[in-house]
Amino acid sequence: MGTRSKRFLDIPDEFWIGFVFLVSFMLKLIYDIQVGYSAPTVNAGVWKLMENGVPNEGHVGYIQYLFTCHRYPDVDPRGYACFIDPPFFYVICALILEVIHRMMTWPIGTCLHVLQCINVIYVTIGCSHMISMVHKFGIRGRKLVVCILFISFFPGFYHLSSELTPNAMSFMFSMGALNHGLSWYRSRRQKSFLTAATLLGMGLLTAWQAILVVPALLVLYNYAIKDGRRNEISLGRQMRTDLMILIPCGIAWPLYRWIRFRIPFFYAQKSLRPYGSVAEWSVFSRIRIPGRGLFTDLHTMGVPAREYNIWAQTLKTAIFNFQSISFSRGEARVFSEFTFRVSLLLCVLFHVMWIYTMFTARLEQPLKRFLQIGYLSYLIMYVISCLRFPYIYYMNFMRIAPILIFPVIGMGVCGYGSSEDTIFEKVTSWAANGLTLVFALVTAFVFGFYA
Repeated sequence: MGTRSKRFLDIPDEFWIGFVFLVSFMLKLIYDIQVGYSAPTVNAGVWKLMENGVPNEGHVGYIQYLFTCHRYPDVDPRGYACFIDPPFFYVICALILEVIHRMMTWPIGTCLHVLQCINVIYVTIGCSHMISMVHKFGIRGRKLVVCILFISFFPGFYHLSSELTPNAMSFMFSMGALNHGLSWYRSRRQKSFLTAATLLGMGLLTAWQAILVVPALLVLYNYAIKDGRRNEISLGRQMRTDLMILIPCGIAWPLYRWIRFRIPFFYAQKSLRPYGSVAEWSVFSRIRIPGRGLFTDLHTMGVPAREYNIWAQTLKTAIFNFQSISFSRGEARVFSEFTFRVSLLLCVLFHVMWIYTMFTARLEQPLKRFLQIGYLSYLIMYVISCLRFPYIYYMNFMRIAPILIFPVIGMGVCGYGSSEDTIFEKVTSWAANGLTLVFALVTAFVFGFYA
């Protein structure tokens, strides 16, 4: 059931989507140009001469080796940061370098900067899939505009677009798989199912995080079996076709690593450098609700005594991620602290509205379960990985960026903007609309002028 509120200022939704996306795209691009490719990236690495064919570490080193040697290194990847990761993102980067560095002879520093800026395209495509999902839940009018504003100007997507890592590409594929999975559930067209499987397969070849969309997609498939609706092609045949795509994509890289280097299938690389460890803090202290003192430093400074809590670090990296904003000017800190407080209010408000929606009749049961399982699968696996690898840089919002869509949809469905809304829905919707507008304006200003 869709919202029944009027179009915002009587202007078509398509105009607002295009206008806001264009502005946010340009702001992210400007932000990338300002911060450079290495500053916001953990294990960025450097482009330098490879001695005796030995690869340099980090994301840049991975790209450099593929670009220079046109093959995967012969050395065990467990001894080099990032080389254990799936290669798709790095292969694409190496191919782009073939054009802009080898053929067009651009300086390598400029080329690496271009690779960083291409991530803005990945993030924008991913955000467009998020907006498409919002549409599929029947959110229209003012609530749609609020969702677009929040998604377009959320600071975490500035950071995601500026990292020279596979995270932005993984985000794009993950959101695409979820979006087309929803399309398939509504239409049962094999094309949508095939597209979702292809995008998920490409996501698995990009980063392990893509596997986290599977539980939400399985929820839709399970309900599709239960409802017994006729399809042009049987569900069993559709699933078999998709498994022919997913299984090779899912096991290709782990199988290659095992055959060549005897690396276990579920191996995950731990930190190669003993810094930023928070292993001495208890599990309870790491997962409890953070106190005010943990937000004394808005930046992630690598100080374990103040950055051991998973939730505090996730919130900080979602908004300010390392030293993204310079506090050398006094007003920059004032605006940044205001932005952070508004973001905390929105985080709480969106989750409250999302939980409320789960107990109302606003959504049919399959869509409720889709939102619940999708959210919990990301959250639980993220916490487990943070506890398994107790390092500050593991606690980073960029690793679970797709989780944002679930509370955003919950907020959008909480109230139709009509006289039938409950008092709770009217009050929370009014607060969400106002705070989101302020949030979008302030983040655009802060990241435009103080980055």
